[in-house]
Amino acid sequence: MFSKTSLVFAGLVMCSVVSGANAEAQKPVFKMSGDQFKRISNTTTLINGNAVIEMGKTEIKADKAKVVLNKNKVTVYTDTIVATGKK
Repeated sequence: MFSKTSLVFAGLVMCSVVSGANAEAQKPVFKMSGDQFKRISNTTTLINGNAVIEMGKTEIKADKAKVVLNKNKVTVYTDTIVATGKK
């Protein structure tokens, strides 16, 4: 009985590992909000007034922010910090 139970449990673990390996990595959700937006270039946006930048579970709040979106990363500049994250 013990060996059958162990075998079933091992089979379930293997199935969950294989299904997890085939799952696509989800990209974090990226959102920006604020009172005013000014597009400086194709990759750069200025946010003035109540700037909120969210990426996944990370949130940055500031009076103003500059957001630079490149192919593989996002960089946020405020008066006090510079934050970079992968897209």
